[in-house]
Amino acid sequence: MRGVIDRGRTGRLKVVGVLAQLSLGAFVLLWGLALPLWLWRCVQVLSNPYAVPQSAMEVGAIAVMSLTTLLGVLTVVPAALFFLVWLYFAVDNLHDAGLPGLKARPVWSVASYFVPIANLIVPPGIIRELWNRSHGEDEWQAKADVAGVSIWWAGYLGGGMILTLLGILALYDGMTNAIVLVPPGANEGMLALAMLLLCGSASSLLLVIGGITKAQSNLDNTDLIFA
Repeated sequence: MRGVIDRGRTGRLKVVGVLAQLSLGAFVLLWGLALPLWLWRCVQVLSNPYAVPQSAMEVGAIAVMSLTTLLGVLTVVPAALFFLVWLYFAVDNLHDAGLPGLKARPVWSVASYFVPIANLIVPPGIIRELWNRSHGEDEWQAKADVAGVSIWWAGYLGGGMILTLLGILALYDGMTNAIVLVPPGANEGMLALAMLLLCGSASSLLLVIGGITKAQSNLDNTDLIFA
């Protein structure tokens, strides 16, 4: 069948997509700057677990490390918000174009991120379908693997699980009289690994958003064919 996406719909998708990409880019930049500093801190703690930073360079490095980490965390809120709005618009565009066999629905595509268990399984399938159908694949190819989506989701889950573990350990230490002993540098090393995974995940998502947005933009008021 022939499918056409209204130019106004692709226009709003572009705007929200750019905002999501800018937010994700800021996250990658800030945590990309913090990552080598956390690795440096990990090595420092491994070499001398009880050393206290004394030089101006060490204190400055830790200050920059803490600031860039915090600012990176703050970018997560706008990045998540713009991504979810973009996702709703992108899925809605395909339905408006009349593509047959679509499994994803605009509301569920967003809501699935907030439903326990489903938020670990559903999202990558929706983004694969969105990518494949936006690029003209038929409904039988909707779930075909997309490298960028797989990288995004693997990094997201891996980094998220590490951060969750670190958060649980911190809460346990803070709310009880017990202390969970970990090897020197373990917390810093795990945090650095989580940052690496999440930076890779955010970078892949940034590219996926751009690829889907561009594909749908090529289908606005044109005579292209949706299989």
